[in-house]
Amino acid sequence: MIREGYFVRKGASFPGLTGCRTSSQCSYSAARKRAHLKIFCSSSARSEASKYLNKQGPFRGQDLNPINLRVGTNPEGAPLTAQLQVSVPLGPSNCPLVIVSAGFLLDGTSYRSYCQDLASWGYVAVLYDVSELLDDRQMVAAIRTMMDCCAADPQVNKVYSPEKGVLLVGHSRGGKLSVLAAAEDSRVQALVLLDPVNNTAMTPSGPGYPSALPLLRQLTSTSSSRGRAPLPTLIVGAARNQDVVPEDAGYRRFLEACVGPAWFLEVQAGHLQFLDRQAALFSMFSAPGPLSDATVRSISKAAMLAWFQEVHGASLATSQAVQSSSGDTVLLQRSLELEASCFKSLAPGTSSVIRGLNLLSRQGATPARETSSSGNSTGASESSYSRSSNSSSSSQQSSGSYKVGVKKSYEELLSMRASALKAILLERSIPCQDCFDKESLARRVLERCS
Repeated sequence: MIREGYFVRKGASFPGLTGCRTSSQCSYSAARKRAHLKIFCSSSARSEASKYLNKQGPFRGQDLNPINLRVGTNPEGAPLTAQLQVSVPLGPSNCPLVIVSAGFLLDGTSYRSYCQDLASWGYVAVLYDVSELLDDRQMVAAIRTMMDCCAADPQVNKVYSPEKGVLLVGHSRGGKLSVLAAAEDSRVQALVLLDPVNNTAMTPSGPGYPSALPLLRQLTSTSSSRGRAPLPTLIVGAARNQDVVPEDAGYRRFLEACVGPAWFLEVQAGHLQFLDRQAALFSMFSAPGPLSDATVRSISKAAMLAWFQEVHGASLATSQAVQSSSGDTVLLQRSLELEASCFKSLAPGTSSVIRGLNLLSRQGATPARETSSSGNSTGASESSYSRSSNSSSSSQQSSGSYKVGVKKSYEELLSMRASALKAILLERSIPCQDCFDKESLARRVLERCS
């Protein structure tokens, strides 16, 4: 038989076991060999079960010549420029566009492998670097200029089809920028946020640095002013990022703000383990988690591809887009759950929450169920998912006698027990599995039940 590219037979050698030629010559016990085989088999089983984990797509990718683009002017009137590195798949000519935004002060080329994988699956992928540090508003304007450039550039528009839409990927501050850009440009059809970071001391809230959280709530809401279906959002959080990311600005706040179709993954990683290579200076302040950088990247890229391929469904590498029937929603959820189970097998401690996929197809439908699973538990738990918190439940009463339309301040809510706050949310079918402390529960009650 073959496992991981090796033949296992009499006379064959095992990788890493020197001196093994035949069963009579092998100095290792039969039990040791069986254990070694078990590792190969389990690794191969993960690879076979997942569509995207450590797998290239059907196309060969190619890097185009860099594009130098003027994206604005600085206060002195000097031009602000960006250099775009575009990766395209060879063969297809009707592909979506993906723009990857780097973290604060990080180089765009640190995410090159993401674009290479995207190109192999039929996406036009763009990395970029700007000539100087810009505020968030300027960066959003630059990203929108890049979208226009890709639609007009003769190198790119041979492959990119604007009808297929734009997908945004961002790490750290790049995740926030992706949300801000999506709020201003209706061409954006899906988001992938890799350990996103909102306002911090380095980028304090102000005219040039708006918070992304209210905008993400609006983008993912069925009552969005965009007049479109809620924006599907994947969030991958690094559970060991506390050394560089303030708690009130990290991925959990983005998850709380995301009220529409979402997939949340939490991996036991540090903030910078998503990069292809470590930035020496920043690595001094950000410690890694127990997973290797390669494992964190593999999971992040596979989740990104699964979200785009299965949810957006616009790449030519996909047989067909997700349709608007309940059966397709069930198949979509199962597909994502399968990927999540492969991630947990590869990286114990990984958690996954999938919710609201039915909102991708139509508004006002009966909500799907939210599934949550953790690498530390034996099974998935379920709770109903609904965004209609102020409709038919308005006459109900919670176990703690707190009625719908809670008229309490944030400070008053904090004085209550966490169990009472959770009861208020659950009786209205408002999801709260992504609320990890009393503060987040209080914020959810204040935002959804007042």
